Amino acid sequence: MHATHDEHTANAVPEAERGSAWRIFFIIAGTQCGLPGFVLSARILSALGLHDGIAAIIASALMTALLAAFTSWLGAATGMSLSLLSTRIFGPYGAVIVRTVIGVSLVGWFGATIGLLGSTAAPALSEQFHLYISPNLVSALAGIGIVIGTCMGARGLERIGQIVIPVVALGLIVGIARTWHALPAAALHGGTHALTFGGAVSAMIGSYVVGIIIQPDYSRFVRSSNAAVGAVVTALALAYPVIMIASGIPSLALGRPDLVSALVALGFGIPALLVLVLSAWIDASACLYSGGLALANLLQSRRLWPYVLGCGLIGGILELGGLTDAYVRFLLLLGIVLPPIAAILIVDTLIGLPANVGRPAAGRQHAAILAWICGGIAGGLSEFGMTSLTTIPTFDGLLVSACIMTVASLYARLTPSDPAI
Repeated sequence: MHATHDEHTANAVPEAERGSAWRIFFIIAGTQCGLPGFVLSARILSALGLHDGIAAIIASALMTALLAAFTSWLGAATGMSLSLLSTRIFGPYGAVIVRTVIGVSLVGWFGATIGLLGSTAAPALSEQFHLYISPNLVSALAGIGIVIGTCMGARGLERIGQIVIPVVALGLIVGIARTWHALPAAALHGGTHALTFGGAVSAMIGSYVVGIIIQPDYSRFVRSSNAAVGAVVTALALAYPVIMIASGIPSLALGRPDLVSALVALGFGIPALLVLVLSAWIDASACLYSGGLALANLLQSRRLWPYVLGCGLIGGILELGGLTDAYVRFLLLLGIVLPPIAAILIVDTLIGLPANVGRPAAGRQHAAILAWICGGIAGGLSEFGMTSLTTIPTFDGLLVSACIMTVASLYARLTPSDPAI
């Protein structure tokens, strides 16, 4: 798909333009190869120890795959993006808020990602090639390239994933092979206990909650909804934990904060730099694509590339202007209101089947907004230690919003209503 092609920002993807589920496998698995995931896996294994850390990663991946399977099915079954589905589920006014929240979040994470790339790559370039380039210049150049690539649409994301996955796989194999001898000693280390098991699970699911929500943006291009679910489960239940565990083992064995720094310590500076650039590239591209899609739909435009360009410009200004750190703190607070959206999408998938998927009955739009508000409040109360149902903010938000939406959806199915909504 080219910048000038219709990315179907305002309508469902026609059957004739849908294809294989492999495209979303490469996108989803590719986005798991990012530096934030490498840092998180190292943190989990360091905190819980090798055995408990692996158990936490596997449990988190299975739960993430289950949640994402529902939202992916919804996108493939309807051919609609998250932005279009949000209108059906939340109503026109609620959908504006959903799109704005998603767009603002993703633009911010794009800026944070290119900033992390610049601050990590600049010292590596200096050490490996004696090239002294400012982190801001690295971020700016990378950001320009990422914006250009993202303007190609979902096909561009697929192509990046096809490159990232084998490169990262090679880095993982090298890292494990060179640190295998240190694993017995690492396995005896009980962990720092800086994270609890539940905290590790929450951190992993929370790190991908936006990905769960935006699954329809990718799965709408898949011809078969069952194939879309299969691709998501393969990527998240199989590839995701393998990537996390394999990236965490060299970090644990060497006492390094992430896979990239572990590879540098092993003398593989150039491969480490390649892994860093490609992993940041696909992370940032995915943020730009869905952020641009949300804003294009919000402004009722059929062209995606101007909004990708605008999102990239805003994210770049935030980063180069030194505002990213403050903005990320805002994004972390904003993250409290995101899990309930995933729960509402999942309930709509389960209870709306088969005839009403994505099409709310009378009163369900108001119920969706109420469920979102209550879920956000529950997550906020848990986050700030005021009260909690599960001790995990992400789960509290999911649980409360899912319960409210379930009751409202069942009531709507049992109550005659005017279908013209």
